[in-house]
Amino acid sequence: MNTNTGARHHGTELNLTALAAQVLETVRGAVVVWDSDGYPVLFNRACVEVFDYPAERFAEINRSDLIHPDERAEVDRFLAARGGGDRQRRQFRRRVLSGSGQVLHVDCSAIGFRLPDDSVGVLVEYHDITDQVATEERLDEQERVYQSLYDHSDAAIFTTGPDNRFRSANSAALELLGMTLADLERITPLDLVHPDYRASILERREQRDRGDDIENDLEVPGRVADGTFRWLSFHLRPSLRADGSFGGTHGVARDVTQERQKHNAESDAGGLDQLTGLPGRGQLEEFLHVQLSAVRQDGTPLSLVVVALDRFGQLNDRYGVPAGDAVLTAVAQELQRIGRTTDLTARYEGDTFAIVLSATEARTARSAAERALASIRRLQVDWDGRGLRLTASAGVVTWDPELHASAHNMVEAALRAVVIARAAGRDRVSVAQSDGASIPNLPASPAA
Repeated sequence: MNTNTGARHHGTELNLTALAAQVLETVRGAVVVWDSDGYPVLFNRACVEVFDYPAERFAEINRSDLIHPDERAEVDRFLAARGGGDRQRRQFRRRVLSGSGQVLHVDCSAIGFRLPDDSVGVLVEYHDITDQVATEERLDEQERVYQSLYDHSDAAIFTTGPDNRFRSANSAALELLGMTLADLERITPLDLVHPDYRASILERREQRDRGDDIENDLEVPGRVADGTFRWLSFHLRPSLRADGSFGGTHGVARDVTQERQKHNAESDAGGLDQLTGLPGRGQLEEFLHVQLSAVRQDGTPLSLVVVALDRFGQLNDRYGVPAGDAVLTAVAQELQRIGRTTDLTARYEGDTFAIVLSATEARTARSAAERALASIRRLQVDWDGRGLRLTASAGVVTWDPELHASAHNMVEAALRAVVIARAAGRDRVSVAQSDGASIPNLPASPAA
């Protein structure tokens, strides 16, 4: 239909159809005036670009040529309502077919009106949102994948809010801890950590709140579903608000108790650590037990130094386990080199070494620990063209008959001192001041 309506304005005759066509060209979207039979009365050049039709071809198509087959029933209902007198502006989303057969997604704004021949026409503005819809579908798919991973992961995944209380937890986390989400929302992760290790966590929080860099990984004893304490490995990431303030934490936790026990057993195999050649944990405790039997009789002092490498897990992750093995071997050799022939240097487990200092009081033991840390600090391990360096933290304990009933008590006290040294900033010595009380059902070791 091509209807030209004449009018006068200040003595000048206007062609309203031509004026309408010019106005349509100023609209950014594709605009079509459809007549009651579904043919275009007017359209702008944007239609040619959006629908991929030559202008002369678009002038001849019917609206039904554009409608996706799955949309036609709904469009028919819409047009029937228009024919019945519906003149309201409607906004909706449609799938349409381009001239090349491509499926396009468009946002539509439509309004009905009377044409000069008294039939019902529809003016529709189309905005191509195909790329936007594709992006939304990809995001929806990613969200479904992430949700599936979250729901079905063997790892315990959780989030906390700015008050450090739990906000969410997946089924693996609830199963590990033996709690409901409602239970968890009333507490913080710190409430699950063994009391002897909470001070280091609080110090870590203070460092975080000051804006200091903190490790994303830690290993602490936590209470699990059966009520016992197990070694839990945490990987934590802070969540920041738009203004940069702390908004909570995203975390993943795993029960690594069996892994630690297996590693301990491997270190004890044959009495010697297979990697470094040092005495293993079993020989260390046996030697310490023998020394304690002697000092109880003659009163000579006995001290123990535990040395744990700082951020060794990060080195392993970055350069690989073989690089970590090279560092452990080099550290073992260095500790043996600087030790006395009367001392015993052992690999306790993982990145942790122990030195039994016979006939040595606390002041001298502290000096020996500081000397060990200085040697490690200077140590450079060549690996794949890189010079690997790291520091260590040390805990020192001197036997006290009222505090240390066994070799195991002395080891635990030294390990807790390492935790304190790490919480204080690492690369330093801490002298044990605690009573060395044991942790039930827990292999003693500092947090990694």
